[in-house]
Parts: sequence; C-alpha cells; structure tokens
Amino acid sequence: SQHDTTFNTNNNTFLTYTGDTQGDGQGLFSSMRIGDFCIYETNNAGVAMRLKSAVGLNVQNVQIRRHDYGLFLSGVLTSKFDNLYIDYCNTGLYLESATNSQINNVTFNSFKCNSNNQHGIIGTVGIRATFNNISCESCGWNTNDTGGTASTGAVYLNVVVPFSVIEFNQGYFEANEGLADITINNNTSSPVIVNINGTCFTRGNVRGKGSTNVLNFLSTGGGPILLNLRGASFITNTGTGFVANPA
Repeated sequence: SQHDTTFNTNNNTFLTYTGDTQGDGQGLFSSMRIGDFCIYETNNAGVAMRLKSAVGLNVQNVQIRRHDYGLFLSGVLTSKFDNLYIDYCNTGLYLESATNSQINNVTFNSFKCNSNNQHGIIGTVGIRATFNNISCESCGWNTNDTGGTASTGAVYLNVVVPFSVIEFNQGYFEANEGLADITINNNTSSPVIVNINGTCFTRGNVRGKGSTNVLNFLSTGGGPILLNLRGASFITNTGTGFVANPA
C-alpha cells in the first residue's frame, strides 16, 4: 500500500520516467506500471514524479504530499491514473505538451487533489482528457493561506487541439478559492466540447471566502466551447459569511 513504501524526497525529484530519451516521441520505454507508494516532502520543494514522452502508462495507488509539483506530465499519451491522492503541494497535477505531442487521451480515476496552494490541476491538454470521481477541495488558497487570486484556483486547462473533449464525471468541488473551480480556455479556432456529469460544486469555505466563479470559460483562440451539463448541483455555503458576487 502507499504507506508500506514511503519516500522522503529531501527537496529533490523522486522519480523521472522518460518513455523516449530523445524527447521527440513515445519510444520503446513505455507501457509501464508505477505505483503502491507514498512520496512526501516537508517544505513544498521538488517534484514528486515527472513522467515524460510515454504512452500506455498505468499509475496506481500513489500518495504525494508537500511538493512544489506533485505529478508533472509532459507529452503523455493514452495513459491511466488510478487512486491518486495529491495534497498540500503548490501545484498538484501539472500538464504540458512535449516536442511532438500534447497530453492526449489520458484518464484519471478516483483522483483526490486537495489543499494545493496554487492549483489542484493546471496545464495544457489536447484530445481527450477524462476525470472520473475527482475531488478538488480547498485548493487555490495561495501560499500560507494568504487568499485566492485570479492566478489560483482548482482546475485550469488550456486546450490546444481542435474538437478536443474534456470530461468530468461524478466529481466533487468544495471550499476552493481563486478564479474558478473549473476554468477551460479554448486556445483553438474550432469547437471544444466540455462534458460535466453528476458533479457537485459547493462554493464557500470556513474562512468565509470562495472562488470567484464556479465554471469559467475562455476562448483565446476564438473557437466556441460546447458545454454539456448533466446532473450537476451547485451549492453556495453562506454559513461562514461567504457572499457570492451577484455579477
């Protein structure tokens, strides 16, 4: 289990895995299973796991705590991430494009991404990113809980491939601060599809603060975002004094 095998990174990157050492594809060193351990730090330094230019990864049962970046993915394709718990990092999950590929066709199942200072999830994706049973709670409060800003939030995804599909199923968002629970930016001139199914959003936290928006959609590329919203619930918690901006 995660706590039977535990690593202290001492401000360093614990694991760097590269599917293609040339950095221009996915290469031979792919289709690997990584999991069943805990990685922790004490002062929000280093990167817990950096996975690059790989296809067919299967990452399971990993807990990450108090790093600068928890899980850092670069140019990963057709991979699955199950039962991850990333908390108290500056950035929980970071996604970036590599030389010859965006983050394409990745699925996150039972992903808890809570109490991360800047963002729970942020980065750039291409075709198909799916988040099933994701929990983002108390993210975007900023370092030392100084308060959310337009540069923090729970999820921020920049979509760079036309007709991409971004999907959230059976998710849970609560007590986040910053710009929004979910921000999607369409950086293309073509449509991008966003499906949100059976997801609960609760705005407002114990500090009497909350995210500026629940859902925030941008289009720096000019293309539309087509939102399919099914069975979602939106709750405002005013019990601690939070008052949502009526605008």
